Amino acid sequence: MDYETLKRKDPTGVEWVHPEIFTNSLRKDLERDSGVLNALLNSFGEITEQNDSKLQALYNTIRKTYTSRKVLIFTEYADTAEYVAEGLKNLGLKNVESVTGNNLNPTDLARRFSPRSNHKLGGDKVTQDEEIQILVATDVLSEGQNLQDAAVVVNYDLPWAIIRLIQRAGRVDRVGQVSPTVEILSFFHETIENVISLRDRIRHRLSQNASAFGSDEKFFGTKDETAIIEGLYSGDLPTDGSEADNDASSLAYEIWTKAKQENPQRAARVERMNDLVFTTRPGRESEPDSVGVFVRTDRGMDGFGCASEDEYRLMTAYEALKFFESEPSTPTVKMLDNHFESVQGLVHSPLQQPSIIAGQMSGIRKRLYKRLRSNLKNVSLELESAIEAIHSKPLTAEAEGRLRKALTTRTDDDLGNLITALHSDNRLVIEDEPGKDPIRIVCSMGVSRSGK
Repeated sequence: MDYETLKRKDPTGVEWVHPEIFTNSLRKDLERDSGVLNALLNSFGEITEQNDSKLQALYNTIRKTYTSRKVLIFTEYADTAEYVAEGLKNLGLKNVESVTGNNLNPTDLARRFSPRSNHKLGGDKVTQDEEIQILVATDVLSEGQNLQDAAVVVNYDLPWAIIRLIQRAGRVDRVGQVSPTVEILSFFHETIENVISLRDRIRHRLSQNASAFGSDEKFFGTKDETAIIEGLYSGDLPTDGSEADNDASSLAYEIWTKAKQENPQRAARVERMNDLVFTTRPGRESEPDSVGVFVRTDRGMDGFGCASEDEYRLMTAYEALKFFESEPSTPTVKMLDNHFESVQGLVHSPLQQPSIIAGQMSGIRKRLYKRLRSNLKNVSLELESAIEAIHSKPLTAEAEGRLRKALTTRTDDDLGNLITALHSDNRLVIEDEPGKDPIRIVCSMGVSRSGK
């Protein structure tokens, strides 16, 4: 009955495998493995906050050293984050919350944990009762959030992808951080450490980064250690736009939330507006006469373009947010003579669907593409074709669900094999079909230097 229910609902989180693998020998192997695991669990006994030495060490560290400071704790899995947060609460710590991919609004929890830095970006004030002192998070918060009210980061477990350590630190080591130092604490299990030398391997990889880019930051406190790229999280926008675009999403959410609270009637009018809205605002200092366009495909792929002095180009989400930024008091000025001509030129050139898809890579597609391009040395023709498909086309719902999980659980080679298999079965990306995903113009804005 359970199998039939699962088959009927076909949830995206379930990975179906071929029935040919379910042989009698596999059943015996699974029964033997289950017996070993059950024996281990029985030998460990029940794990509680009182006998969990790792959780106790975290609790004692916070209670003795960081009672009056905000602490940001990172862990790999959602179950662990929820367990740690609940355990710290049961041990007596106050204002503790967890945030994972299961939360509907991670940005709201980030705002409550770091109200000072987020209020500067337009967020609402957080009351004392709402404010979070200790936040336990998965890597859902390792990108695109401002958490610099804290200056203590704890790696409850260590990610295999070394960039995650850098991204975690970067949530607090950024513009707006008032502490002269950012403390990073990491847990190691000494028995495992003796077997796989994890600490040395991670330190070596961090040192390789530092030797190439230069740095003065330390992850493990040793005198000779140099680690991570100095200034990566200084607040300057990355040249590839990735971090800026993540921050743009958070910033846009905060702006829109504030706008709805300040004037619900005006916000409701905005939500009822039809497509093809256009206006013109005065140019700011050094801004040329230009026209910006926001388009969206029926599948929800957004694109932003700008035309100025016969130059047509795509804009990142962050650039678009700054271009379209206006206050209710911003005056409307006379439309540029070439406004509609510029809109037409953008839609028929850089904002064509293939350009939007390739130029606005984000989320799972971007993480997959960058990871495979950076880490895989010998790439087969089949994998090369699959990688290029990811670059130029949106993922199917099935592929996105499977690859989201695989990004955190599989090696680079396994990940390459998975996308190759999906691509060969035509289940990796949504293939182009004429007219299937048309572009619609949501709005356009002109910028006029004359302001008349």
